[in-house]
Amino acid sequence: MRPEDIPIEELVAAAEESLSFDESAVFERWARDTLEDIRRRVRGPGADAYHTFVEAVFRDENDDPVEQAEIHRAWESHSRWCYQHRLIPTVLAPWGHGKSVQRVCLRVAFMLARNPSLRILVVTNTDANAKNRTRLVSSIMASDGFKKLFPDVEFSRPPTDYEIHLKRRGRAGDPSFTARTIFSKGVGARVDVIIVDDVSDLENSLLKPAERSKVGMSVKGATKSRLVPRKKERPGRRPPREWTGYTEQIGTRWHDEDWWGECLRSGAYCTLVLAMAQDNGRINCAVVGPADALESYPWAYQIIQRTFDPDEAPGPAPDDLPVLQRYESAKAIGTIPLWEEGGYDQEEMGRREVDDPRWHNCGRRQIPYSEGEQAFPHFGQCVHKVEPRITVPSGWYVTVGCDPGGTTRPGNAIAVIAGNDSERVFLEIRLGKWTGTELSEQLTEVFQRWNPDAVVVETNALQAYLVEIGMLAKAPWTSRVRPFHTGSNKMNPLEGVPALDIEFSHNAWSFPGLAWSGHPQGHEEQGCPWCVLRRAFVTTTRQDLRHHTDRVDTIMATWFAHRRLIQLCRYVGAVGFVGSDGSVEIDRYGNVTEEDVKRIRRQIEADDELTPKQVADRLASAVSGAPKSEWSQVVIDSLSEEIDDMMLDNSGGALLDDEDDW
Repeated sequence: MRPEDIPIEELVAAAEESLSFDESAVFERWARDTLEDIRRRVRGPGADAYHTFVEAVFRDENDDPVEQAEIHRAWESHSRWCYQHRLIPTVLAPWGHGKSVQRVCLRVAFMLARNPSLRILVVTNTDANAKNRTRLVSSIMASDGFKKLFPDVEFSRPPTDYEIHLKRRGRAGDPSFTARTIFSKGVGARVDVIIVDDVSDLENSLLKPAERSKVGMSVKGATKSRLVPRKKERPGRRPPREWTGYTEQIGTRWHDEDWWGECLRSGAYCTLVLAMAQDNGRINCAVVGPADALESYPWAYQIIQRTFDPDEAPGPAPDDLPVLQRYESAKAIGTIPLWEEGGYDQEEMGRREVDDPRWHNCGRRQIPYSEGEQAFPHFGQCVHKVEPRITVPSGWYVTVGCDPGGTTRPGNAIAVIAGNDSERVFLEIRLGKWTGTELSEQLTEVFQRWNPDAVVVETNALQAYLVEIGMLAKAPWTSRVRPFHTGSNKMNPLEGVPALDIEFSHNAWSFPGLAWSGHPQGHEEQGCPWCVLRRAFVTTTRQDLRHHTDRVDTIMATWFAHRRLIQLCRYVGAVGFVGSDGSVEIDRYGNVTEEDVKRIRRQIEADDELTPKQVADRLASAVSGAPKSEWSQVVIDSLSEEIDDMMLDNSGGALLDDEDDW
């Protein structure tokens, strides 16, 4: 065991009990340390004080003492350098590397331990996160390791969901720590320190684009109106309190125009950008900020030193410098190792990139989404704070879409939706890598639960096999199966997958937001169907749709169900055009009359050259916009049966293979 590997918490306990360590060379570094020595270290002026504090008081999910990795040391060094140069430190780092734990909870506990008179405000993205931050800070300060190092720091009252009060001189009524959401009205108290924690997220950056600018306004409002100014040191006077007037920010990029994008374009912030390299074997480091300040910014191999000193002059440039093409005022400072102790080795990073390249680029390479890149930018408008429905209103149609996958995409998706002429509700999503028999069983469960009007299965090599399995098992869903041919129609702006976003923009859909609300970051990678669905609609690009990547399966299943639902609502082939404002207008031809029925039947009987698609198109035009009446539904059903029979006759009894089939 290396001397550095000895947990500090064990040393504290041993020193407190006046035990001496083995005098061998292995323990030479620590042999003379006492509890007072360690207390002096955590009260020291350098970065080592913070790292010693973290390793002494904090334990991971396995109850083991943590060891500060290079990426964590870089964050602390960056904040100290920015504080000395009177810049606002901002860190953009990959998901899952402990940003909120390290730079929010442990950082707050460290500051309050050294100066209990501070008033600290943490601004985060959700109410649940605000509570979690408060809970973790209070648990750290109540731990045995913390009490041994700072026995004089005590709570003046029990912590609440959002506040912590410590015993101190003066300002007894103000909380020592407060956690609030970015849009909370309770950020009105004056504070000495503000920590901005992941305020831009998937919800307010991609799901609800209108909130992007509000995030920035809220952050600037809190920092400019609530933060006490930082005082300068004056000869002959007491030095100002440490960290007073300090702001720190940490997060991950989501969109070009989110709050982090604004920080990168502003000269008031100094942003350390940590992004996974293209080979996933290291982390590229760059700093974006005022050009004059960046000249003296240290290199990556310097900021990961445990004893980093902001006054230290930059050393020689490293050989490995990532190429920067995105920011004008930026400086590549080198690379640092992966956090392999946290499970993020090169093999794991490569696996996650293969699983979803665009998601990997956004969350781990700091390559955000840009305007126009999302295939469904209006999806967020249709996400509501409701639970998934368990019943369907009377008179609504229910359709099931099934993407059976293929040899190149070994996965299945089943989407269930319901609706009428003007509304759509997403009912259920199922995902898996099932065999044909298992997929048939899944469809049977869906059929028994929702009793759908149609089950739409994509026409491919697996479709006939799947239907054959279902028929042999006498599965009830086979009685209502409808095939669906995917071709050039997929990218059709009126009838293809992009048409879903047109309906999203008109708020025609309702997705149950509570189905994924509160789920942790990365839950979709654990197989949560609802989180996968949300991520698919939020992050899928037009390029993904064209190349049909894995994430598109849920969208395709939704599209299949949607096209059949439109047919059932009787405006399947309605003539449409895109208006000047980008909206879609539908020409409706009135009610279905007896003359319409006779005319269509005469066409079918008289025109031997009429193709099934032409028949379906003409029928659709005739019945488009038909009112919901029992008679008109009977007419439509009878006509659809005639066309189905004709299509089967023309194809020699094969399954229908046309996107506009009946």
